[in-house]
Amino acid sequence: MAYELNIQSSSNEELTLWLEEFGKASEDEKKKAKTLLAEARHNAHSLQRSNDDLKLDLESSGDKNKDLVTERDNLLTERDSLHGKV
Repeated sequence: MAYELNIQSSSNEELTLWLEEFGKASEDEKKKAKTLLAEARHNAHSLQRSNDDLKLDLESSGDKNKDLVTERDNLLTERDSLHGKV
């Protein structure tokens, strides 16, 4: 009977050690997951900011292009009128 208790006690100790190791591994994985989530959120925020900046740049470029086309058309009209006077 004492032998059976020793075996059961040893088995319980092994299970306890295994549970402790599993708990530590679980905590480590949880920390890694939190870190990765924080990095992913930061990257998503940075990408959104870059996307917003690019949209503003595109809009600004479109406006500048319209202004340049208008200026070109005015200069062509002026050139044509000067050719007509010569």
